[in-house]
Amino acid sequence: MSRGRSICSGLRCFMLISSDKCFALILTHPGEYGILREPIHLALSSAHVRTCPEFCEVATISTREHRLNDEIRAKEVRLIDETGKQLGIYSTREAQRLADDRGLDLVEVAPGANPPVCRLLDYGKFMYERGKREREARKAQKQIEIKEIRVRPKIADHDVTIKMNQARQFLADGAKVRMRVRFRGREITHQEIARKLLERIAEQMSDVAAIEQTPMMEGNTMLMLLAPAGKPA
Repeated sequence: MSRGRSICSGLRCFMLISSDKCFALILTHPGEYGILREPIHLALSSAHVRTCPEFCEVATISTREHRLNDEIRAKEVRLIDETGKQLGIYSTREAQRLADDRGLDLVEVAPGANPPVCRLLDYGKFMYERGKREREARKAQKQIEIKEIRVRPKIADHDVTIKMNQARQFLADGAKVRMRVRFRGREITHQEIARKLLERIAEQMSDVAAIEQTPMMEGNTMLMLLAPAGKPA
């Protein structure tokens, strides 16, 4: 952000440009910021800047995450080199000279520290590699699918076997399985039947499944959640 001196009033001021808005921040006294004027909705151009005499310098707001090189405003910084070695406290000018000698950028990584911490980096390469790692991490995140199998409280043993075989296939594919028992009418007054059914299914599938959620009521149904055995719940 560049500083300028007002031609009209003699007050120190900043002019900030972001997209099509212009903000004027006035420094009324040394160390004290005055009012922030309402944004001026203008199509900013070099012609406009020439016809706007109350500001002698213009700055563009950076959208980068870090300040680089001559954007760093501190007078001195704590410097870390490209290998991670602590080099100590340098004046910002000396740190910038060292970065230039090594063909690197001076990057402010901890602006809130006293003094701010800067690193010597190839910033373009650093951001590319970080983006690449983030993309790879997102690819590595596998969305866990939950398959649901519905049964009735008085299901026949043969049908239970069929349902368990389906659940085994889902678990083998890496999915979790929600077993849901649906009640009709007065069946809901015999919840212990559904609970025993789900517990029996969990026991018979214990070689491939772990109980992630024990049987519990949800509305007019009772459900249990199974996860592939050996994987964290």
